[in-house]
Amino acid sequence: MSKKPKKYRQNDNSRPIFEREMTLESLQSMGNPLEILKDLLDFELFRPLLEPVFEKADRKSNAGRKPIDPVLMFKVMFLQRLYGLGDHQIEYQIKDRTSFREFLDIVTVDDVPDEKTVWKYKEMLSQDGTFDRLQFNMNLAANRFQYGGRRLAIAIDPSYVSKAGKKTAHVGRFWSGCASAVKHGLEILGVGLIDADLKDCIMLRAVQTLNSPELKAGEMTLNQWYISVIKRYSAQLLKITGTLVADAAFSVKSFVDELLPTGFNLVSRLRNDAVLYYLYQGERKVGPGRPKTLDGKIDFSNLDTGRMTQVDIGVEGERAYELVARSKALKRNIKLVIHILKDGSHRLYFSTDTAMRGIDVFDIYRTRFQIEFCYRDGHQFTGLRDCQARDEKRLDFAFNASFAAVNVIKVMRKEFKLDFSIGQIKSLMVSVLSFLKNNGSQYERPTGE
Repeated sequence: MSKKPKKYRQNDNSRPIFEREMTLESLQSMGNPLEILKDLLDFELFRPLLEPVFEKADRKSNAGRKPIDPVLMFKVMFLQRLYGLGDHQIEYQIKDRTSFREFLDIVTVDDVPDEKTVWKYKEMLSQDGTFDRLQFNMNLAANRFQYGGRRLAIAIDPSYVSKAGKKTAHVGRFWSGCASAVKHGLEILGVGLIDADLKDCIMLRAVQTLNSPELKAGEMTLNQWYISVIKRYSAQLLKITGTLVADAAFSVKSFVDELLPTGFNLVSRLRNDAVLYYLYQGERKVGPGRPKTLDGKIDFSNLDTGRMTQVDIGVEGERAYELVARSKALKRNIKLVIHILKDGSHRLYFSTDTAMRGIDVFDIYRTRFQIEFCYRDGHQFTGLRDCQARDEKRLDFAFNASFAAVNVIKVMRKEFKLDFSIGQIKSLMVSVLSFLKNNGSQYERPTGE
């Protein structure tokens, strides 16, 4: 190889004794995002969830080479999801990037797992049923939210995912809200945790929805399938909160009647033309006949505000009132919040818990939309739609890994009070790492040489 002309600066090809320390110090001074993430999140918290998956139950002795630390492999998979890297590329990038090796606590490139090992561990995690993805995200939510001190609710929301082919598990025709049409693909039911005070959501679990032929074979309706998912995780979810919030599509009697026995109360929205009645509060007459329970239909163009309590929603030009009313469609009493907009139109929010405060009903339902941002961030930044697998377990792993990466970035943003969107944070991390890759040599040399 020809040498550079002497008029240009010559690189120092000698390797200093303290090269690693100098490199790490240089990365730290530049604001290494992976170092911030490493200090923020203790991945050792997930060891009890990971070891049962990766440990070989049939290992007869401790002879031979020791297995790779499961926490290390989990962090490798996290980097893959965060940066959109394949198995071959993640091996290369770990060997090439000092910041990656420092994040993984790897000193030499000899300790870097090869691409086959990465693939093997991903297969073990996706195929094994013992890893509790719900508990993993609940641990992240415990950092983002403070249980017991805030207004929390479980949010559910189904979302269409584009997927071609005929052999993919549960592929069928599902409703796409973006296209306002039924389309061929997949649907996942997202189960998230929202905080009405912080106006944020942490996605706890994503479950694929059965297609129409599968539901018909199981003699189930779509709402019954959603209820079965809620029942599956209710024991863990009820430890957080007994309130579940969903959009107006779930405010039907069949869903409410099956939800309440699970221990959850529903917060949702009614049609603007819903038939609702005032409850009779007068003196009970003694005599034959059924006691009077209702006292007239609610006329939204002429509200009897004397029977209601005004709710301070903090929006100029808008009003809200709360009362306990009777729903004809749901055939039960509900806590109703009537929201009057600036143009005179109204919206109806409700809770099956008649003791819930009107402001809580209003704020929890309005915060429900935060779960949509989890889908958006997963689509745009963590590869929610990128998995090419057709197997159910592999798809389940890919969907939940995408949401877990979004959750980790949210925790990072909260801990370091970063006033950036998830897209901006990811762009910053990619830019810093690309800069270090392309210009790293000038920062890895000792100063003054």
